[in-house]
Amino acid sequence: MAANLQCSELWTNLTTALKQSDLTALKEIATRKDLQDLFHIVRCWYLDYIRGTVLPKVKEQFWKSFSSSQESNLENDSWKGIITSFEYLYQQVQSGLAPIAFLHDVVFNSSSELLLEEYYQLVWSVVFDKFSQSVVDSLMNFYSIALSIFLTLHQEDDWEADSLPTELSELTDNGYSLDGLMEEFKNFNSQVNQMQIVKRVCSACFTEVLYNHIDKHVRDTCAGQYDQYCLPQAESWISNLLMMWLQDVLADNTVTSWKNFMIHQLYKVYGELRISELFEIIIEFPDSRPILEELKLCMERNDLRKTIAYSLRNTFETRLLHPGANTNDILDQYVSAIHSLRIIDPSGIILDVACYPIRKYLSSREDTIRCIISSLTSDADGELAQQLARGNDSLVDSFNESDTDSDDDWSPDPVDAVARKGMTSGYHKKKDVLSMLVTIYGSKQLFSSEYRNLLAHRLLTLLDFNTDKEIRYLELLKLKFGEANLSDCEVMLKDVKDSGRISDHIKSTMKKTVLEEKDESLMIEFDLNTLIISENFWPKFKEEKLKLPCEIEKSMTAFGKHYEKLKAMRSLHWKYHLGLVNIEIDIANLKKEFCVTPLQASIIYLFQEKMQWTIEELSAELQVSNTILRRKISYWVNQGLLKESTTDVYNVIEDSEAHNMSAITPEDAITEDEDTTTVTSTADQQEEEQQMYWSYIVGMLTNFPTMELDRICSSLKLFIPSASDLSNRDLKVFLDKKVQEQKLTYSNGEYALVK
Repeated sequence: MAANLQCSELWTNLTTALKQSDLTALKEIATRKDLQDLFHIVRCWYLDYIRGTVLPKVKEQFWKSFSSSQESNLENDSWKGIITSFEYLYQQVQSGLAPIAFLHDVVFNSSSELLLEEYYQLVWSVVFDKFSQSVVDSLMNFYSIALSIFLTLHQEDDWEADSLPTELSELTDNGYSLDGLMEEFKNFNSQVNQMQIVKRVCSACFTEVLYNHIDKHVRDTCAGQYDQYCLPQAESWISNLLMMWLQDVLADNTVTSWKNFMIHQLYKVYGELRISELFEIIIEFPDSRPILEELKLCMERNDLRKTIAYSLRNTFETRLLHPGANTNDILDQYVSAIHSLRIIDPSGIILDVACYPIRKYLSSREDTIRCIISSLTSDADGELAQQLARGNDSLVDSFNESDTDSDDDWSPDPVDAVARKGMTSGYHKKKDVLSMLVTIYGSKQLFSSEYRNLLAHRLLTLLDFNTDKEIRYLELLKLKFGEANLSDCEVMLKDVKDSGRISDHIKSTMKKTVLEEKDESLMIEFDLNTLIISENFWPKFKEEKLKLPCEIEKSMTAFGKHYEKLKAMRSLHWKYHLGLVNIEIDIANLKKEFCVTPLQASIIYLFQEKMQWTIEELSAELQVSNTILRRKISYWVNQGLLKESTTDVYNVIEDSEAHNMSAITPEDAITEDEDTTTVTSTADQQEEEQQMYWSYIVGMLTNFPTMELDRICSSLKLFIPSASDLSNRDLKVFLDKKVQEQKLTYSNGEYALVK
């Protein structure tokens, strides 16, 4: 009975001392020998007492203080409120911990580490059992201010008050110093770390703050910078500043593991930034090579291949592939994209997917081939011209080779390849840019035909017979496309060379011939360089009717007679509307040279006969329609030589008005028709060929009611020499078009005429 009373008294004294945190009483109780038997009971009772009685009151007061401080819109109230609230919590937690820690260390001679961990976990579970978004926002704002203060204090340049961020300016305006605020933040970190709640309560908040600052730093320092590496500087910024700040926050050895998370976030944010800027980065190539290499690293770290491919594809469709974009600009961007995307993704998968809309769009533009050929043979030092000048990487086998690489350099596509059906067919395996452009159409014949048209236009606009440059281009193109595809072009250049020789011979023997023949009609009054062509090897020319002034036509007739004497059994059929005329105009003691078309030269020549002409009179004299005349005569009006006095009535300017004539040099005075080709376009030629095919097809299907595709194709090749290069695919496209037009029917693999 006495023992029970003693035990009851001991329990009462012990619990009272624990409740009151009376360390003096606990020291007296610590001398009792029988206290060891109550160890587990005391521990469980005290933790339950803390959970049920102490912490609810602490929690209520803590959140009351925290919430009231956050209701203010002032940064200094919010900052001070968080500091004060957590300081109160720290004091209450420490006061409750002292008694039981004393018993552990002094009475029970055991370590209090396990008790501390259990105690702090109890505090966390009770006080922070619920988190509202407003609390998270307040803590994030607190950590954000703290990080801004740290970065400001550690920036290389001395900071000034007027350059501070808004939230810091508000604090300093209310009497706070940045050093003092930083000291308060360090004390705050010490308290939350001792309570072991920094990772449980605050980690999500300061992690988000770190990520936000990384995002802001990347966009502030890297956006729009395409000519230098940016990641090394950003990584150094994380290592030297953010890691130092994080050491203050965590105050333990785990800080090093956080660097990997921040570097991962850096590459993620940097990759997203560069993906959004990729269109501009491609434009800046090759200056933007450092950025492309860094984007490659980001892609490998964060699996961004699919994101890059489809983001860039959408950008191309929105910003590049529209009717307002010039074809040459699209080609330039496409060539830059090929080089840029191969740096990012050597496998070519991104290139294949992202540039699929460009290839599809270019194939639908009528002037694409012409622009490519013009770029190849341009005097400008462009990408395609450089490739042609190198003279290697023949295209002869480009259309016969397998879609995959050779066995020596074959490599599989990445496992995360994002290519979709219809977007890839080994296109990205080709390494030559010109090959990739040519294979948009799948035929070298289209390119060689377009080059023949371009060459014809250039040769027709020569003022002499110098073809050295064109011969060089042809030889380079033969290395790319093969000699067979460009044999007609060799004949065209030979015609020019022969024409020069014939013209020189006729000029040198003209006077002698006139004297011998005693025929004044053989006299050529003008300096006439005649281009004599082999019609079967040149492309078809646009037919335009033109009657030249008598004096000019007389000289051309005389040249024809000399040619007939030189080349027996041959005669010339003149194309009066083709070529160029170099004329000199003398008006009011001003001499100007112009390089114009025969029609424009004929118009101004007629104004020597009389000072005023009407459109109707010119039309009757030159046998040209009024519409064409109005367009051509406007050139002379723009040059200040003619003026329209009334509608369709034109006069030569008076001598007193001659000073208004445009100051045109021989180099500048080129007709507005310079870029207007006189050669029938490839599309028009194809349409004519298809009309010829159609007439044969109608005849075949009249005799044979139904025919398969292969039989139709072989029959066309048999009867039409120009159809030798016709493929089954091209013929099927043409026949399917006729089916849509309801001129043919298709059933069981056979075509028939609609009855």
